[in-house]
Amino acid sequence: MKLSHLLYEDEYSMGKHPDTVEIDEITCDAYAVRRNALFVCLKESREECIALLDQACENGASAAIVGEVDIAVTDFSIPIFQVKNPRATYAYLWSRHEGKPERRVRIIGVTGTNGKTSTAKMLTEIFSEGGHKTAYIGTLGCSFQGRVYHAPHGADENRLSTMTTPDPDLLYPILRQMADDGAEYIIMEVSSHALALEKVAPISFLAGLFTNLTPEHLDFHKSMDAYLEAKSRLFSASQIGILNADDAAASVLAPMCKYKSYLCGAVHTAEITANEIKMENADGVSYVLLDRETELPIFVPIPGSFTVYNSLLAAVCALKLGICPSVVQAALAHVSGIQGRMERITDEGAPFSILIDYAHTPHALLSLLKEARRFRTPGGHILLLFGCGGDRDKSKRASMGRIAEEYADLIYVTSDNSRSEEPAAIIEDILEGISDKSKCRVVLSRYEAIRQAISELSENDILLLAGKGHESYEIDKNGMHWFDERKIVNSLLEKKKRGDTVCEN
Repeated sequence: MKLSHLLYEDEYSMGKHPDTVEIDEITCDAYAVRRNALFVCLKESREECIALLDQACENGASAAIVGEVDIAVTDFSIPIFQVKNPRATYAYLWSRHEGKPERRVRIIGVTGTNGKTSTAKMLTEIFSEGGHKTAYIGTLGCSFQGRVYHAPHGADENRLSTMTTPDPDLLYPILRQMADDGAEYIIMEVSSHALALEKVAPISFLAGLFTNLTPEHLDFHKSMDAYLEAKSRLFSASQIGILNADDAAASVLAPMCKYKSYLCGAVHTAEITANEIKMENADGVSYVLLDRETELPIFVPIPGSFTVYNSLLAAVCALKLGICPSVVQAALAHVSGIQGRMERITDEGAPFSILIDYAHTPHALLSLLKEARRFRTPGGHILLLFGCGGDRDKSKRASMGRIAEEYADLIYVTSDNSRSEEPAAIIEDILEGISDKSKCRVVLSRYEAIRQAISELSENDILLLAGKGHESYEIDKNGMHWFDERKIVNSLLEKKKRGDTVCEN
């Protein structure tokens, strides 16, 4: 393939005409370059660029693309093309390589600190109920009508499974496959990382949804202003916006949409509101969606005040895009529980409850604990098991400890994807937020912590396993390995039923 099919003349400031260059593949990994590959250097420092370009040349690259770095392009044995934004260029290259699949489907993006997955899955259910062929891309994987899409081009499957929004070399081939398979709509979770790193630069979104903004990923974004700026990129690329008016950031994001924004809320005055809200204990929530055109009773069989917000955003988006109100009602009334989101593991008749939730931010943990307190029965206690991820924002650790102490009766502080950090050091950071250590159990091994918690469960207790949610793996300094909390819990519960020892030394 000639490079001119992928890189256009007005996109580079220096280099040969791309019509003279033949390429067989695209990569941003200099060490993975093979003969006739196009290497895209995403590094910004001059020293790193030179070292990676040398490596790419040595491996047989036919050309390379770099940012506006101070290097002599003639010093290299292959054509070097300089561009303003190599990350955006990388995304466009993959889009064009795959035939611009984003233009063959209608894409709806969902962003926010918490609630992206639940909102996106609800939207997927609504559009499918309405007879539209609807695919999903997000934290729970990539799927369409029962088919699960895997990493293309022999890429590492772990890289796909650990990303909310896939990298361009994964995303655009998957979009093409979905379009080829007949998808009409794609509901996509769009992370702040993906927006900041330009993964979705080629995509014009039919609609953008905003759930909320609370402190998270500050190790990457460095400030809340930068975090908000990253989120804002979705709305400048969206035709319409559906935003949670009860979050202050909505007023900043709403004016950025190309056509129209709709502000939805349950607390503050908004043009579209959830009225007559009723928390049906563990059975779900109900409310009346009210705006100038609609008065629509809604029931969702998923407990929690966050369900009101997530379903309200999904419902309003669907209605504004032409989905029939009765379809919205029916889809939300029958929506199944979202994997890893207030997911009940125990049967209804069990003497206690065990729930798994992805809560891994202070705001999400607070919401989870408040909802658990809302529907616990008299005499029951709330047991919370959680940790914090390694190589991530350290500022939230003590905050999550403080929230745990205030709202839980017994706390198991343990590991959760420690990555390159020592689990004990992460736990120490969490414990700084807990003043009453007597209500704390520190158990380094998450498996051992679960065993101990289950062994100590009494009638009417609620055990919350927070942080991992849908994940079926644990990442530590030795890499990624299997860790499926559902299977672990079910196995331990079977032991408990038989009267076997659950917690061993």
